[in-house]
Amino acid sequence: MKSSASRFSMCSSTVNPEWSAPEVARALRADQLPAPLRAKLGGRPKAAATKEAVKLRLDPDLLVVLRATGDGWQTRVNRILRERFAL
Repeated sequence: MKSSASRFSMCSSTVNPEWSAPEVARALRADQLPAPLRAKLGGRPKAAATKEAVKLRLDPDLLVVLRATGDGWQTRVNRILRERFAL
């Protein structure tokens, strides 16, 4: 783990300099930004039916196989279970 000194160095004035008065005067509120940029600020749209996080205990060998399928393995497990139970 990094020391607190190195973590705080990322916030130095060279990485995040103070704004000058003209920069502050030109700044826009979020609601004044162009529509495409405003859309990006909102994050991912909420799904009609959100998923619930659960803790599930699986055998280690099964977990190795699932994770080996790559990113999105949890979504694939969800699909497999839905198919198995005909949902």
